[in-house]
Amino acid sequence: MAAVLGLCGGLGKRKFTRFPTAFVCLTNSGTRAVLWRSCSQCKQVTSSEDLPIPMENPYKEPLKKCILCEKRVDYKNVQLLSQFISPFTGCIYGRHITGLCGKKQREITKAIKRAQILGRVHHEKRWTGRNTSWNQDFREKYQ
Repeated sequence: MAAVLGLCGGLGKRKFTRFPTAFVCLTNSGTRAVLWRSCSQCKQVTSSEDLPIPMENPYKEPLKKCILCEKRVDYKNVQLLSQFISPFTGCIYGRHITGLCGKKQREITKAIKRAQILGRVHHEKRWTGRNTSWNQDFREKYQ
């Protein structure tokens, strides 16, 4: 398939203002011919010389994998579940913080809720701040 492209010397606002000064004739995928208006000779240039060498993108980051996709999530594994709970509020961290896939995030959430119901994980963390009167009330109430 051959295609002819015109190279123009200048452009106006909406129309071409000058006549083309050269034509590029794409005869094959490997060769390119340039026809100049002033001369009648055709210059053959192989495009494989000018093309860059194909290679992988060196800046492409590897795909992030879920850290729990190979592992089994169980409500009895308190050490694993405690990594996904905030130590200050007792809330479950979201996917944007944990980096888990949706399936494993749901499994972790269900396991944490089950462990909280069965008493393996606390619902809310104990306050260890500077308010000593609150700590004394807490100690009297729960110990």
